[in-house]
Amino acid sequence: MIYEWDIYISANKTIRACFAWCARPNTTNNTAIFNRYDVIIRDANGNILAQSTNTKDNVVMATAVTPSKGTYYIQLYQRTDYYPGTTGDYICFSYRYR
Repeated sequence: MIYEWDIYISANKTIRACFAWCARPNTTNNTAIFNRYDVIIRDANGNILAQSTNTKDNVVMATAVTPSKGTYYIQLYQRTDYYPGTTGDYICFSYRYR
């Protein structure tokens, strides 16, 4: 895991978490390349409420509804090694709940 954010919220709230990072140009075929990440929303017991993986772009988002009041964890995992010649991504993170 490379990132974790915890929040304490009420029951029946919708959590939406979004991560984004820069894509890199692939000059051989005029496309973009990007690293792959998973975002997971877990409850305090470690149960996964939502999980999402980026497959076609440089953004990944997950949405979950809280079954009870408590602490929830938004986690970001790197799914693959970084592309050759790169050392990492600057990652933007945003979340909201209602």
